[in-house]
Amino acid sequence: PLVNLVFWAGYTLWGESPGAFHLLVVGVHLLCALLLPLLVVGLGSSLELGLLSGLLFLVNVAHFRAVQWISAIAYPLMLALGIAAVLCWLGYLASRQAKYLAGTCAALLLGVLAHPAAVALWLFCVYLSWSTEGRFRGAALRLLPLGGVLLGLVGSVVYLYPDSPPVAIAARLPGPLETGQNLLWFLGRLLVSAHWIGWPIYQCAPWELGVGLGVLAGLSGVIWRSPPPMVYWAVWTLVTLLPFITSPPAVLADLPQGGPSRFLYLASAGTAVLSAWGLCRLAAWIGQKAGPYWGRGALVGLISALVISSGAALKKIEAFSLYTSGRNTLALGDTDLGARQLRQAIARGGEVIPLLDVYSRLCLQLMGTDELEPTLDQALQKFPADLNLN
Repeated sequence: PLVNLVFWAGYTLWGESPGAFHLLVVGVHLLCALLLPLLVVGLGSSLELGLLSGLLFLVNVAHFRAVQWISAIAYPLMLALGIAAVLCWLGYLASRQAKYLAGTCAALLLGVLAHPAAVALWLFCVYLSWSTEGRFRGAALRLLPLGGVLLGLVGSVVYLYPDSPPVAIAARLPGPLETGQNLLWFLGRLLVSAHWIGWPIYQCAPWELGVGLGVLAGLSGVIWRSPPPMVYWAVWTLVTLLPFITSPPAVLADLPQGGPSRFLYLASAGTAVLSAWGLCRLAAWIGQKAGPYWGRGALVGLISALVISSGAALKKIEAFSLYTSGRNTLALGDTDLGARQLRQAIARGGEVIPLLDVYSRLCLQLMGTDELEPTLDQALQKFPADLNLN
């Protein structure tokens, strides 16, 4: 409902302009990147670590669809409201003032109205209470009525929006095998596509599951051995993935979906903080071995390299958004625009999209035109044995 309200407000202000809606999504994503340092500091880390975390989250590639797709604005809205809820809950834990409790309830209720998965942030607040007080009583009991209301609200959303893909996925009862596979795939994708991309993103490569197992072991090690601020972010990463691992693998691997990208949006905030922490520790180690100037220089160099790599990867990953837009445009009958978008997708990042499918669709649309022959020649150079192209 909140997403529909935002779309209605945008439509009232600027009509059907897609550029304005894209700017709105980017603006909410920027807001999340600015709120994240506040939460990092609130959970006990330094402002420097918070700012680095916000920067790494801002340019993260793993969650590209949540920023590049207008229809995925639910995810940035949910995160912005979720961070506000956790900040209010930290204020309540510190002061026991009712206004902070009311702020937590209001933000989480709005978050669930943006996406049912916001319930995971209620669970994170319960964890914060337990870790602070050492027991599940006390402040955690204050959250129990809110948990009941949130679950009832999720049930209402499921009833009112049965055809919404996020709702259908959240309400699905999965099998244990595909749930475990999804968890490992998501964890692996959080690492291997954080600031770079170079393979078909809609496929789950077997090696990604192995990487995911390593990431799970790393997060478990952080929870077991690291100081409290980083434990919170390891728990955040795991908890915020839970509502999405029920997704059917066939849905995730469907070409227009582009893999689990949008489902990683909340969790990528946690990995951004953990990555920034790891870089700071590496820089500190270099500083101890070679001197403080070398340590600071290494940190600046590493952050700059990641930002540059992310910028290049984000331009490349736009190829997938152009591919899906081209498919939709062709289905709506706009041949010229659809063909242009598919050509842009090929030029932008042919290695991350289903290139054979792109060429097949493009050649079908160009039949009877002068552009068919050079396009078909180009396609056959890459796929000389394909029967359809021949």
